[in-house]
Order: sequence, then structure tokens, then C-alpha cells
Amino acid sequence: MFGRHQALLQFLLCVAFIQTGSAQTTTLSKDSLEYIVNHHLEEDTIRVNALIDLQEYYLVDEFEAGKVYIEEALSISKKINYQTGIGFSSNALSSYFLRRGEQDSALFYTLEAIEVFESINEDQNIYAAYNNLGLIYKNKGEYEKAVEIYKRMLDRLDGREITPSFAIVYFNIASIYEAQNDWENYEPWIQKMLETSKELNFTPGIIEAELGLAKVAMNNGNNAEAFNLANSVLTLAQDSGEMAQTAARAFYILGDIYYSERDFRKAIFNYEQSLEIYEELNSLHYAAEIYLKLSDLYRDISAFDKALKHRITYHHIQDSLNSLERVALIEELQTKFETERIKREKETAELENLKLAEENRKGRGILFGVVGLLGFVVMASGFYTRQQKLKKQNELATLQLEESEKRLAIEKKKREAELSAIRSQLNPHFIFNLLNTIQGLSVNGDRSAANKALNNVAVMMRMILKHSQEAFIPLRSELDLIRIYLEAEQLRFGDRISFEIMMDEEVEDEFITIPPMLIQPYVENAIKHGLMHKTEPGKIEVHIHYLGEDMLEIIVEDDGIGRKRAAEIKYLNPGEHNTFSTKANQDRIENLAKESDSEARVEIIDKYSETGNPAGTKVRILIPTNLGNQS
Repeated sequence: MFGRHQALLQFLLCVAFIQTGSAQTTTLSKDSLEYIVNHHLEEDTIRVNALIDLQEYYLVDEFEAGKVYIEEALSISKKINYQTGIGFSSNALSSYFLRRGEQDSALFYTLEAIEVFESINEDQNIYAAYNNLGLIYKNKGEYEKAVEIYKRMLDRLDGREITPSFAIVYFNIASIYEAQNDWENYEPWIQKMLETSKELNFTPGIIEAELGLAKVAMNNGNNAEAFNLANSVLTLAQDSGEMAQTAARAFYILGDIYYSERDFRKAIFNYEQSLEIYEELNSLHYAAEIYLKLSDLYRDISAFDKALKHRITYHHIQDSLNSLERVALIEELQTKFETERIKREKETAELENLKLAEENRKGRGILFGVVGLLGFVVMASGFYTRQQKLKKQNELATLQLEESEKRLAIEKKKREAELSAIRSQLNPHFIFNLLNTIQGLSVNGDRSAANKALNNVAVMMRMILKHSQEAFIPLRSELDLIRIYLEAEQLRFGDRISFEIMMDEEVEDEFITIPPMLIQPYVENAIKHGLMHKTEPGKIEVHIHYLGEDMLEIIVEDDGIGRKRAAEIKYLNPGEHNTFSTKANQDRIENLAKESDSEARVEIIDKYSETGNPAGTKVRILIPTNLGNQS
């Protein structure tokens, strides 16, 4: 079964913990909270509570957007020493990283939350934090520790009024037995969850329990019961329109049912439905698990090309997730270390100031009794000078702390934008169609073209993974990636697509550096939204030249159907995969503009023919030429 898939289930159920354990239980609407956040700019508990409450609206389907709010809440809480805010924000971030499958980062914030909540005796929030801790141990395969955590939670809840917290703990214990394929011990705990959830009319618990019982039925060979339960949950999820993850899990179980019955066509359909949802949500960890399952299925039916394709995609995603998690964790630890260092320096200066004041007081008594007024004046002058010096040092340390916090916040935001862009490029759909092309070429006997295409995919993935570790790369490297990508797309579309990369001679592409994968998403969009739906041949042009002495202008231009027509097509085909990179790129370039104090920006221009018909799209990127070379 889909063992690690349980991380998402716990995340969704943890919403009950988080929402009841908020620093301030909200009754305000999303619009009201957004108004407070946009207009109450003072860094106080009011803003923190508004940020915390606002992110609750994003916990399920838009968790990446909610992360921005909770990170600001944590930053302000630490600045004003708002312990409840620190604890709750840390635990919310722990749930975010659990959703991403990033266990080390989740553990970091969970332990921080537990430390805070234990110190201020907030039981509800302690339950939420320990819930995440048990899940982390379970995901790491430390099942006995996880069970111990959850049973300890039940002991603390014993004698209290029955709440959804009981159902959640029952589910957590059940999931540990599921991870070990111990269905005999799994069933009674999931039954307890169902009974408690029905008693409380706790809908999320009922749904998750029914999905769990569907798994039990399937493992007992009762596929008919499993099908009815999973299909019932799927219908509920689809009717609500707000339960995308639930639908994804139901599709997955249906895929398992059909797989066990050797109905491979229906199994593939349901797995792909589940996969599409996770990819739309950018939940790469769970998408990877489905790619692995599909690889096994295609192997079973001797479709070895497809089996290999899905296995390669699985490993690429796993490698990228491991790399991103390490980068994020290192940056978090560096930020914490730097902040603590400056705080210690400030505290040391304050202590020295106090010691000096005491020394000054004692010195005055001695001076009055021994050397007289003149000596006192001389000595006091020395003390005053030293005191003023230390005062200035203290003020400087305070300024350094504030500047460091601002700089670290900017760096963190910048890196998050970089990682977001890279995650987008690592989305499986980036190579999905190319791999289909490779398969088609192989089937048609064009081994040479297939080998070339496969080599292109391999080179692209190596370049993307390498670039993910760099803040800036040579412009030449970016252009090499674009050229390889476009050559691969030409294999796919043939004469329907042509391209030209033009660069002024004076542009030193080897020495000019830019953020990685800054241009490529716009090239990909030109194909996906501009040329793919064009009936006649189309062309992409990339122009690069200097704009003044210190600015570079990059133009990506196509003669496709235009943005308006592309939007219409997407509306008529809502299942089409989204491209995530351009929004992330916009954030990156905005950060560059602030950091370099330049006019860096992106402009997207709709092109029209003389008769007023759409004639393609022009993207204009302006960036400084000295990026990565600033001291």
C-alpha cells in the first residue's frame, strides 16, 4: 500500500488540532482578515493573530500561499517575544513541511513548538505538536516511538470531553499499523475513529475512516465493499469542490482495486486522475509515489518503455526533494545561528554597560573621599567616555541585529522564490511529453532520434539539478539549457516549431550571470500556450542585448495564438496542467530589483496583426548585468 502517503492524511486531520489551538480562535471572514493584514502594519499581537487566522483558510488546498503568512507571524512573534505566536507558527510550519515530505525541517519546527508550549502550559497546542512528532517518527520508520507518543496523548486526553482530537489520535495509531501492513491491528483503531467521528459529526474523520475501511476491505479480498466505500468518498469530495486531496486519495484506492483485479486500463485511469491532482497542487512527494506505482504496473504488462519512463521520473523527483530539503534546512540553521550570535553580542554589551555603571557608582564614593573634586572630575570624565563608547557599541549591536534580521528575511524570501522556480521546473510535466516522444520514436524504429531525445532529457535534468544549488549561473549555461530543450521539442513537433537565439556580439554570455532557469519558463510557455494549438508552423525567437551600460534586455517572442485564445482553450479544458514557474519568476525578479536597486522587471506584451487579430506574445525581461558579482 501507499505507506508514506499517510503524511498527507495526517496533515489534513491535523487541521482540527491547529484550528482549535490557534492563538486566537477566529470568527472573521477571509476578507476581513486580509483587510487587517493589509492595513494593520504594526508588528504586534494583533497582526500576528490575524496572520495565523488567515493562513487557516489556506491549510488544505493552498498551503504554499499560507506558508507566507505563517512565516511572517513567526518572525514577528520572535521579535516581540509572543510565545503563543511562536509556538503556533512553528507547529504550523511543521505541518507544512510534513505535507511536503521534508521530515528534517518538520522535526526542527515541531521541537521548537513543543518547547514553547510546554513552557506556557497550553495543552491544546501541545497535542498538536506531539501529533506532528508522532507522525515524523512514523515516517522515519521508528514505529514504537510513534505509538508511544500517541498513547501518551490518549493518556493526557483521558477523562476529558470527547473531541475530534480522539479521532485523530486513533487514526494516527492506525496509520502506523498500516505502514507495517498489520491490517489486523489497523482495523480496530480505524473503527474507533469512525465511531468517534460519527458521534461528533466530525466529517473529515468520517471520510478518512471510510477510506481506511476501504483499504481493510480490499486487503480482506472484499473488493466490492472497498469499491463502494472509495466511490462514495470520491463522490462527496467531487461534489464539494473543496476536497481535492480527498479525491486524490480515493482515486488512488480505486486504482489499487482495479490493479488487484488486473483491470489495468481502469487502474491507470484512476492513478493518473490522482496524479493530476497532486501535480496541480505541486505535491511532488505524493506524485512520486504514484509514478512508482505506475512503473510497477507497466512492468507487469510488459510495457517496459513506459515502466522505465515512470521509474526515471520517480527518481528525479526524489533526488530533487532531497536536494531542496537539505538546502532549506541548512539555510534555516544558518539564519538561526546568525540571529542568535548578534543577540549574544548585544546582551554582552548591555552587561558590560551595567558593570561599568556599578563601577562608576563605587568610583564616585572613593574619589570624593580621597582625591577631591578635581580628581573626581578627571576620573568621571574617563568613566563617562567609556560609558558613551559602550552605549554606542550597544546601539551599533542593536542596529546590526535589525539589519541582519532584515537581510536574512530578504535572503530567505529570495531563496524561497529560487526554490519555488526550481520546483516548478522539476514538475514531472516538464519531461512528461518529451518522454512520450521518445517512446513514439522508439516504437517507430527511429532509434537514432530516440537516443538523441533521451540524451537531451538526461542532460536537461542534470543541468536543472546542478543549477538548483547555485544562486547565479552564467548566461551561456541558461542558453545551453534552452537550446537543448527546444531541440527536444522539435523532435516532438517536427516542422511545426522553429527557433532562433540571437545575441549581440558585445554581450559576454560567459561572464554575465543570471538566476538559474530565469528565461526557460517563458520559452516553455511560448510552446505550451502559444504554438501548441497553432495549426500552421510557428517560431520562437530569443533576443539578448544590452540596454544602456548596466542593464540586459532579454526578449522571448512567439507568433502563436496569443494569451487570450490560450486562456479560452484552458477554460474549455480545465484538466490541462498549469505552468507554475512564471509567478515564481516574477517574485524572483522583484526581489532582484529591490536587492540591486535597479529597474529589473518583466513585461508581457500581447501582439496583434494589422487586422487586430492575436499574433503571439512578447516577454521582455530587464535585469542588471552585475548580478552575482556584487561585493
